[in-house]
Amino acid sequence: MNERRLVIFLSGVAAIASLAAGLGARWWQGLIPVALLAGCLLIKPLRKLDWLPSAVLVLYLIAGSVAMLTGGSAVWLVYGACAALLSWDMANFSRSLAGADNDGLVQRCKRIHYKMLGLTSGLGLAAVTVGLIVRLRLPFIVMLIALVGASAGLLLAWWRLQKRTHENNAG
Repeated sequence: MNERRLVIFLSGVAAIASLAAGLGARWWQGLIPVALLAGCLLIKPLRKLDWLPSAVLVLYLIAGSVAMLTGGSAVWLVYGACAALLSWDMANFSRSLAGADNDGLVQRCKRIHYKMLGLTSGLGLAAVTVGLIVRLRLPFIVMLIALVGASAGLLLAWWRLQKRTHENNAG
């Protein structure tokens, strides 16, 4: 199993484990969705089903939403959604590069994609974790200014990373 498939597989396992942990003592309520997700995860390496990653992501999001509505742990369910999204992205990205000829260009695209994926996943999980743990009552205008500032900071970090990547590839 190559490292790409290992990351996709481990992300799927993390999503399933997070769904089970999010259900907590009511794990039996999630038995059918967890079994379906596990089955899909095992089927994918055996067949070339291009639609399967999207179907698994939708299935996880539906199961996670139902679990959240029935009192599941928001932290675990959000982490699981991020893992499911990571698995979906890796599977689709790998499929989109499958027919590429230029190996150097493929490696550069992978490097850039993995950097961006790591940055956005890390910042997103950090923001969600802080949002779930810290409870602040702020006026709407303050929250709007903070949102615009955070978005501008993320955009600036993305531009700098892109600029640095272009400089490294050029020189």
